[in-house]
Amino acid sequence: MTDTNADLDLPSTATLLDLPERTLRRWAENGAVPSRGSNGSLRFQRNDVIEWARSMGMRVQGGANDQQRKHEPNALASALRRGALVDDLTGRDSYSAIEDLVRHMPSLSEFGVANIDSDTLLARLIAREHLASTAIGYGFAVPHCRSPLGAGLGQCIVVLGRLRSAVDWHSIDGSPVDTMILVLSNRLETQLELLRRIALALRVPEARQLVRSSGDLTSICDAIEAIRE
Repeated sequence: MTDTNADLDLPSTATLLDLPERTLRRWAENGAVPSRGSNGSLRFQRNDVIEWARSMGMRVQGGANDQQRKHEPNALASALRRGALVDDLTGRDSYSAIEDLVRHMPSLSEFGVANIDSDTLLARLIAREHLASTAIGYGFAVPHCRSPLGAGLGQCIVVLGRLRSAVDWHSIDGSPVDTMILVLSNRLETQLELLRRIALALRVPEARQLVRSSGDLTSICDAIEAIRE
């Protein structure tokens, strides 16, 4: 039986991601891929790598029964309809931007989160950000907790946050971030699906423009729902 969160070396991780080892090594040493160690001693946690790959819209070799999983028609659109849109945030870096979003979005109790307060959520989001940047390119970042919130969250929530000024987020494409897509999930399986859906949606220029600038959350959700794989 495969350990779903095995500790992997560089060759095994490169195979998992279908990447040349030299590319993976360069990304890891630049901090783009969550890893520890350096050079010949680089190590990777399987779940962290899969989570990162999904957030970047990459395919994962042999990804944990992907074809057997069943999700709602569009998990991202559904989670965003349950979420919120928060404009004019004033963070000056990734950490203060996340904090500003958590402080200004609707309270967790309004989202049905019963087992965590905003300070704890913020600490968990920042801890995940310390592992590796959640910026995924095009000026977007996807803050999320490394571990889902569990049974205290009945259904997944996505919150859009827009910054007054773009900030450096150490994105893999070098673009500063002006829009955050905060993911609150109850299960790892669903979290990975949401990250995959976000990466898929942001490949579409018209969807990126709507997410970045529209004030109508319903229109954004409708556009996301219309995207076909």
